Amino acid sequence: MEKSIRWKLVRTYSVMILLILVVFTLLLLNPLQNYYRDLLTESLLTETRLIGELVATSDLDDTGLQQAVKKWSEEISLRTTVIDGSGEVLADSHYNPQLMENHSNRPEIAQAIEGREGQATRYSDTLKLDMLYAALPTERDNQLAIVRLAMPVSDISLIFTRIKGTLIAAMLAALLLGLLVSFKLASSLTKPLEEITQVAGDIANGDFEARFVPATDDEISVLGRTINYMAEILREKVIEINQHRHKLETVLNNMVSGVMMLNSEGEVELINNAAEKELGLKGLTAAGRHNLEVMRSHRLNEEIEKILADGKVTSCEITLMHPKRQISLVHLAPIIHNGVINGVIAVFLDITQLRQVEQMRKDLLANVSHELGTPLTSIKGFIETMQEEPDMAPAVRQRFLKIMAKETQRLNSLIDDLLELSKIESGKAYTDFKKVDLARLITGVVEQMRPQAAAKTQEVIVNLPHLFFVKGDGNGLEQVVINLLDNAIKYTPENGKINIMGTIDKDKAVISFKDTGAGIPQKALGRIFERFYRVDKARSRKQGGTGLGLAIVKHIIENHQGSISVQSKPEQGAEFIVRLPRA
Repeated sequence: MEKSIRWKLVRTYSVMILLILVVFTLLLLNPLQNYYRDLLTESLLTETRLIGELVATSDLDDTGLQQAVKKWSEEISLRTTVIDGSGEVLADSHYNPQLMENHSNRPEIAQAIEGREGQATRYSDTLKLDMLYAALPTERDNQLAIVRLAMPVSDISLIFTRIKGTLIAAMLAALLLGLLVSFKLASSLTKPLEEITQVAGDIANGDFEARFVPATDDEISVLGRTINYMAEILREKVIEINQHRHKLETVLNNMVSGVMMLNSEGEVELINNAAEKELGLKGLTAAGRHNLEVMRSHRLNEEIEKILADGKVTSCEITLMHPKRQISLVHLAPIIHNGVINGVIAVFLDITQLRQVEQMRKDLLANVSHELGTPLTSIKGFIETMQEEPDMAPAVRQRFLKIMAKETQRLNSLIDDLLELSKIESGKAYTDFKKVDLARLITGVVEQMRPQAAAKTQEVIVNLPHLFFVKGDGNGLEQVVINLLDNAIKYTPENGKINIMGTIDKDKAVISFKDTGAGIPQKALGRIFERFYRVDKARSRKQGGTGLGLAIVKHIIENHQGSISVQSKPEQGAEFIVRLPRA
């Protein structure tokens, strides 16, 4: 209520009225005081003249004069004093004249001795009071005499106080009347303003249909009509903004790239669905939190602070460890309004797979170089030795040639496997999908490779369903079975067992290749399908492996929309499990 316009107007009017009354009173009071003082002084002089005539016409002695002065003083309620021409006091109504000092030096007496009207306001040494004096010359026994009347200044002040009280009472009455008038006037002015305020509040709360109904045609009504027009324009703008916001949200939430908007303090203001998913923020509130708290990347925070300082578009690559290890390329651009940098837009691109592919390419090049370099170095060494020793013994030369032939065959196998893997990855190999009798295919491969197992006195046990069909490329699936069975034979010791078992799991055909070999260490299980990865490198090369067999198997199976997994414990053999869609 204290802040309403009505009470502000009432206070304003009241202060104005009060100031006017105070100024008027102050301006009136001083002249009124002067006028009343002059009136009292004139009345005092009149009384003095009358007493002077009485003194002049009486033939009283000093004692009689003293008694008469007291009587006159009681009648007029004024101190009365009679003084001779030399200033000696002859009679006084309030004090013993014989004890009073010479008064010739009193201002009013000095003026009267000179034949003028004597007036003075001063402190009375006799009565110990401030007094107003009036003195006139007269005659007594044909001698100059002075008659002086006096009244206390406090009596005058009392009268003045009563006058002030009357003026203040009149001022308060005028002020009260002014308050009533100002309240009425303020109410007539503020009532339409209150209605306009109510309409504006409704509009601010989202009711764009609220309108002000003007009752007059004054400036306030013009304001009300302007509010109505503003409400209509605002309604249209809000509809337009909501449409634009919906479009923007649709675009942002359907972007593949993550987008984040930050304010000038580095705090998140907006984030799209892709960024929440990419950063693992689903279900969490990112808005209002600092980017360090959300991203946990000091590198990104440094780049944000830098762009807030210089306003230059930049990009950086960051590695996030939460909720998983991820490499992101972040493009940063400043948000500039009226020449002031208000924030930053950050666009996130997940390049984890790209970096992994680049690393795999580097590893592949390194591994291929190593795998090709080893046999080539061996062949080169033997050739140089044979060239340097033309008279080499035939038996030694024959042994060198056998080793060179073996290394050449290894090179040939490696190149064949690389070409095979390349074709599979490009989707140009094993694409002739048909209904394949998996039981017949596996049985055929087992019979083909049984002599290799027999050479190591190994038992190959096959247990497959009668109706075991999948949809795929027969040659590709045969390559899978050959590679897995070949590995089982190679890494299973003599007198070992190899179990090939097939089962049906809903819409999947499941084939298990289980051996009783040395097994695979736990730390190697996650990398067993990588190119050129060997659990025991020396043993693998001795067995003639290229390190690409399982990588080829995995790619063929994945091209068939299947999966392969491995289970193993050291010294307890290994089990490779293949799952393929049923036909």
